[in-house]
Amino acid sequence: FSIPFVFEGHRHGLTRVCSVPLPPNCQGNFMSSRFLVVGIWMDDFLALSWEITVHCYELEDSYCSVHLPTNESEFSRKRYSISVQSCCSSFPVPHNDVKIISCDVISPSDLIFSSQQKLDSVDVLGSSCYAYHLITGCTSGSIKLWRSVPPQSVSLSTDWCLLGIVTTGHGPPLALSPSPCFQRIAVASASSLPNYSMQVSIWECMPVQTLGGFIQEEKLYFDGDIVALKWSKLGNGQLLLGICLQNEFRVYISKRCDLGILKRENHSDGMGWICIAVANALPSISDFLWGPKGSVMVLHCGYLSLFSQFVVSADSAISDRDICLPGFVDFTKSSGSSVEQYQLKPSFNLSSDSNLKSVKNAVSSVGTYDPSSPVCFWSLSQITEKIAGCLPLFHPGVLLLNLYSGKWKCALIALRHLTENLDYYVVNRRRTSSKMPFPVSLSSYLEGKPSNSSDQVCQTSSSHFQSGVSFFTPVFNVEDHCSAPTLSSSRSDFDEFVAAFKHLCDHKHINEVEKMEAVAIINVLQDVSDPDSPSAYGCLDEFGRRFWVATKLRNLYYAQISNQSIQAKEMFVSSALINWAFHSDCHDVLFNSVLSKESSWEEMRRMGVGFWYTNVAELRVKIEGLARRRYLKSKDPKACALLYVALSRVQVLAGLFKISKNDKDKVLADFLSRNFQEDKNKAAALKNAYVLMGKHELELAIAFFLLGGDTSSAVTVCAKSLGDEQLALVISRLAEGCGGPLERNLISKFLLPSALSKGDLWMACFLEWVLGNYYQSFLILLGVQSISEVYLSMTSSSYETFLDPIISQFCLMLAVKPCMKSAIGEFSASVLCQLATLMNASSLAKCGLP
Repeated sequence: FSIPFVFEGHRHGLTRVCSVPLPPNCQGNFMSSRFLVVGIWMDDFLALSWEITVHCYELEDSYCSVHLPTNESEFSRKRYSISVQSCCSSFPVPHNDVKIISCDVISPSDLIFSSQQKLDSVDVLGSSCYAYHLITGCTSGSIKLWRSVPPQSVSLSTDWCLLGIVTTGHGPPLALSPSPCFQRIAVASASSLPNYSMQVSIWECMPVQTLGGFIQEEKLYFDGDIVALKWSKLGNGQLLLGICLQNEFRVYISKRCDLGILKRENHSDGMGWICIAVANALPSISDFLWGPKGSVMVLHCGYLSLFSQFVVSADSAISDRDICLPGFVDFTKSSGSSVEQYQLKPSFNLSSDSNLKSVKNAVSSVGTYDPSSPVCFWSLSQITEKIAGCLPLFHPGVLLLNLYSGKWKCALIALRHLTENLDYYVVNRRRTSSKMPFPVSLSSYLEGKPSNSSDQVCQTSSSHFQSGVSFFTPVFNVEDHCSAPTLSSSRSDFDEFVAAFKHLCDHKHINEVEKMEAVAIINVLQDVSDPDSPSAYGCLDEFGRRFWVATKLRNLYYAQISNQSIQAKEMFVSSALINWAFHSDCHDVLFNSVLSKESSWEEMRRMGVGFWYTNVAELRVKIEGLARRRYLKSKDPKACALLYVALSRVQVLAGLFKISKNDKDKVLADFLSRNFQEDKNKAAALKNAYVLMGKHELELAIAFFLLGGDTSSAVTVCAKSLGDEQLALVISRLAEGCGGPLERNLISKFLLPSALSKGDLWMACFLEWVLGNYYQSFLILLGVQSISEVYLSMTSSSYETFLDPIISQFCLMLAVKPCMKSAIGEFSASVLCQLATLMNASSLAKCGLP
């Protein structure tokens, strides 16, 4: 059979024809195959689609009632029928008059539908497994996503269905390429930077219930025209982006984000698409095609080049932090000649918007390659797994997440399996893959119970390694759980864990920072798993655990660097950790676990106590104890004057001044003995407050403002002049309780504007929540003011909250809080929950934890 591709007004004929596989939707005892054919004419743009169904029957079987055959034939006692149905032939108004300069058809090369796979339901737009079929780029700079309407649609229209519009803001898209999994689109356009002629922006789809859009992940810049760009999906789920310039071919992947103790908490370090291979100094390129397992065929005028594996020095391993840039092994075929050669040349015009440093390191590492040195071959899947693949269960980032979520037993099991398989890691020096054999029983791992079948685990190591399992491979045990060994570890076990990471570091499987992070985590695990240890870990909720674990780990990590415990002056918590502590329901346990009974105000302030400790009754007790310790330490009543006045313990303070050996303090004792309910004494106190302000005795001045009844001035001076925002909050809470007018005024007039001006979104999130603005607290952490701005912010290259699992997990926990649901309603809360869930899945996948 044939489909006529000649249409009046298109002199140059068909530009391109593509096919998209569709799942079969026929019922019966026959085999069927269904696919969509799309024909494209670029001059006076036209896109037509047909749905083609092929059936295979036994000769005695009846026809399919769903599709009437257009053509049929018999072969080898089988009857084959073909049904061709026209689908779409035009674009709806007003999109039919828009000038289209680029387009592409989805190519789901990784989707193969079996003859047994049937659709349970088909919507009016067809199979739900495809988000869109066609994308077009307009001169206005927008990208439109289209879906072909099936012939059995309830609508009689032959128009393509418009699903969405992406406004790039980068000028006309000169080339487009959707990824096989439909989640990303690569767009080539003219560069916005003067030193480069072209740029490629990479967009990731983020669909959310009532809103959705594409986040701009990265911008790559090029000095030269882009001939072609196409995606390829490897068997391990990683996406490769191939980009052809006039005489050069490059391969890009998205680098795995950092996930460790030292990860910045205000923003992610950025995703960073990096170049992992380059072949340059090539003859003029017209196009390229991806082949199996990441092989590449580059098309030239009159011949083609086949690229298979990379070549790197056998003495240098590919690191996920210091990326080396290997070249391709090029097997070039042309008429009458055959050339086999190594090409290993750096590309000096390589640039990335957010990862230029890594690229420069990559270029320099290629330049040091010695052609006479031994070489070993790395496949694309091996390199992508090393740089962007899943993290092993014993990685510090994975151990840390298990500790945060209360699954410390999972972390302990992972460490045990590491020590059991350590010999393989040490012996295997070639390190051609980051996929180390790590067969952990899924049931044992999730339930936190060790497995008895260590022999079985060791025997299956090789097969699991070949299958490419990064996290764990299910090896289910059939024995009764009652016979499973208990999860207990001795001091020697933890010493073995530490020694194992030192071995991994010595053999370049992990770096020095990861080793120190792992050692700190092991020390915390030892404390947590010891039933005789007075650890607060088991008494805390998840909010409190994150604060406790993070502060403990930082103390242990920096102690390794300085070889001594962190002093009080070196302790600190970020505004992110303040949020976690604030939302915990275990403030008293948390306070007692991170601070001693003799802690000073400076130590409390560095732990953020003034922000997150909201139990006013207990706060009074702790501040009174602090005032007492201040006096006992210095024997100077002025050192504790502010605290006693804030506690309304003026008579106690007067007594301390009376017994002072300093004669000047006698005057203050007499003054404090007055009745400050009288207006004249209040006025005298305020007058003295301003005098003390002039002398820069700020703490005493604040105390006199409180005596004079001007609590607002006291709080303002404390926050602005003294620079102690936490003490200002404590004073307001002692005076009026939590959420009083003083506290709300301090936050709205000073603390919140200050946090926003500094770009501290975590602090702004905390302050909005204290004010009761729960919805705004959620949004402000995303850097927006309203939910409608989420879509607009997705187009910003600096929108990094979708890359940070700390932010996404915190947002998810906020979205399910009862007060959030009460404030904005069940439906709006479900939208926020879906958004946070999507953020969490996306950020974890980018950190190597899909």
